[in-house]
Amino acid sequence: MTEFLEKTVNSITAHTKVTSLDHTASVQQVLDVMMLHNFAAVPIRSSQAGSEDYFGVVTTLDIALALTKSPDGDSVLRSAAVNLMGTRNVLMLNGMDTLRTAIELLVTEGLHHLLVVGTDDKSSLDQTTPLKTSDSSDVSHVHMLAQSDVIRAMNEEDAGLDQVLNLSLEDADIVKATPMYVLSVKESTLAIDALRMLGCAVVSAVAIVDDDGKLVGSLSAADLRGLTESTVSWLHTLPVMEFLQRQHGLVRPPVTCDHKATLKTVVKFMTDNRTHRLWVTDNGVPDGIVTMTDVLRMLVPGAPRTPMSAEG
Repeated sequence: MTEFLEKTVNSITAHTKVTSLDHTASVQQVLDVMMLHNFAAVPIRSSQAGSEDYFGVVTTLDIALALTKSPDGDSVLRSAAVNLMGTRNVLMLNGMDTLRTAIELLVTEGLHHLLVVGTDDKSSLDQTTPLKTSDSSDVSHVHMLAQSDVIRAMNEEDAGLDQVLNLSLEDADIVKATPMYVLSVKESTLAIDALRMLGCAVVSAVAIVDDDGKLVGSLSAADLRGLTESTVSWLHTLPVMEFLQRQHGLVRPPVTCDHKATLKTVVKFMTDNRTHRLWVTDNGVPDGIVTMTDVLRMLVPGAPRTPMSAEG
C-alpha cells in the first residue's frame, strides 16, 4: 500500500488544462459545462486578461442548495455562479505531491476535488483572496484531482492494495447505516422536496423507494446537470422519479451491493458505473450506504474525520 500512496498526483491525473469559467459566469453556464464534460464541479477564475487566479470551485451541491432556497429557479440559473461557492476552503496541490497527501486532504477537508498545479504553492483559496497562480512558472498545467481519479487508480492497481481491497464491507466496518445517512423518499415525492433533503443529508444522495420500501432510484445533486430555464420548473411540478426520467431519459437502476461485498468489488462498481456511492441493500431495502470518502479513508486511517456536513 505504501508504494501506491507514494505515487505522485500527476501520475494519475490527466495533464490537460482544467476547464474553468470566469467569475461573471452564470449558474446556467456552469450547468452547461458540467453536462458537456460530465463534471460535478467547475473552478471559477478571474476574468482579468492573462490572469489565472482561481477563486474557488462551484459544485452541483452548491447549485442544489441554492435551488431549494429559492422559489424561483429561473433567477438562480441566471445568477452569478461565484455567489454560490461553498464556504469551505478549496486547496491547491503541487502535482508532485504524493497521493497520501492528496487523500488526507480529501477525507479531512470533506472535498471531492482539488486543483493541481506544477508549483510548490499549496495555499488555500477562498472567496475573497484568490490564489495567485499567475506568478507560477507552470500555470498552463492547472488541472483537477477528483476522488474518482484515486478510486480509478485503485481499481487499476494490481496487488499493492490487496490488504485493503480484499476486506469485506462488514470487516472494514465503513457502511453508514443510521437514519442520518440513509434518507429516503417515496416515488411520488415532489422533486424539489427530495432535493431539499440533500441539505439535511450527511451523504449527498437520497434513496427513492416504492411503497414496499424497495430501492428504485437515487437522487443526488449531479442529477441537476442539464437543467435549463425551460426545465427548472419540473422540480416544483413533477414527482422525483418522473423528474429523473425527464432529465435523463432512461433512468439506470441504483448501483447496489450487500455487506459481504469486498472493497475490491465496491471500487470496481464505482469505477465501472461512474458513481460516488453504493447503496447497501437487504432484500432490496436500502439499509446502508458506502461512499468514495469511506473507501479513501481506509488508505489513511489516521486522518481526522470528514466534517459531518460534507461526506458523500
